[in-house]
Amino acid sequence: MNFGLVDRLLQESLGTVYTAVSVQIRRRDEAIYSASVGRLDPEGRLDQGEKAHADTLFDLASLTKLFTTTAFLRLVDAGVVKFDTPVSKVLPAFNGERPIRPYPHPLNLGEQIEVVPPTDALFDAGTITFEHLLTHSSGL
Repeated sequence: MNFGLVDRLLQESLGTVYTAVSVQIRRRDEAIYSASVGRLDPEGRLDQGEKAHADTLFDLASLTKLFTTTAFLRLVDAGVVKFDTPVSKVLPAFNGERPIRPYPHPLNLGEQIEVVPPTDALFDAGTITFEHLLTHSSGL
């Protein structure tokens, strides 16, 4: 198979759609195409940072927000849940007091994201609503 069009699209989109990408096309259980282009630079510079590789881990949170939000809004439209519904009503384990502490960096394995300012405070996860999560106002 000729994947010249895929190669061209990957190169044309570099710097405008993304700064790094790793792609694999599979048929059944076989990889029939693999490519990685770009560099992993937090500032989006194309000439700095480590080159992308087939085993590079990417943070997909921004991609999944669109689909998660759409699915959630369909549940709201169907009357299954409301914006002011506490998350713990749907996910009972999302309840109780939780510490606010450093957590693993999703892109730099072995590093921690520090909480600024440092705190030993606890928050009650049971008070967090879906609106808090959707508007990034939960305190998490």
